[in-house]
Amino acid sequence: MHALVPKVVYLADCATRVDLYEQSIADERAYVAAWLARARDMWRGQGGSSYFAARHPDQREEAANGMHAILHIQIDDLYKAVGIEAKRPGLGTPRGWDNKLPAPKLSRFHHQLNKQSYLASKGWAMGAMFINEICPGVAGPAGTDKHGATFMQQPPLLAASPAIVGGTPHHWKTPDLLPLLAVGPSYNLEEMLEMVIACESGIAMSEKHLLESAAGSVAR
Repeated sequence: MHALVPKVVYLADCATRVDLYEQSIADERAYVAAWLARARDMWRGQGGSSYFAARHPDQREEAANGMHAILHIQIDDLYKAVGIEAKRPGLGTPRGWDNKLPAPKLSRFHHQLNKQSYLASKGWAMGAMFINEICPGVAGPAGTDKHGATFMQQPPLLAASPAIVGGTPHHWKTPDLLPLLAVGPSYNLEEMLEMVIACESGIAMSEKHLLESAAGSVAR
């Protein structure tokens, strides 16, 4: 049953993008909440027998690890874990999306990408999903999905970030992001989770390793 998880999560995301386009939801937190709830409901509706969890991190987990959403997938007696930060950069009409922090941190998104490094080092698949308010089915900027959000893994984002935030105005802007999405690799959520299940992103871990990594991330 775990092979169905990527499709269920993607379809939930596509339905949530419709909500955003119709202005039923207005920001990243509302989007993530609707998407995760829909994914859980759809998974139950499929009679999913494999363990799958889609949840918000608690306040400490979010602050420590720079993520809005956690996905856990059980494959036999092993687990895959995904941590995702959500951003709405205005892929149709650019908008401010990276809040400035007091020096020396300056860029909230850069700070969040750095925070993701701990769980990434423990085998979690980490990255950011970029929410798209363009009419579903209409092509957006190069590298973006036509029906749902677009995901990029943490390493290429973190690698690009110092040059972006090093100069004025010291934070990410939509024109900084668009070339990265165009060059890629970028994925829809189904493609991303297929890579996770295939161990092309993150590692398979024991329940003990999963729990220890999560606990360690907030104890630092």
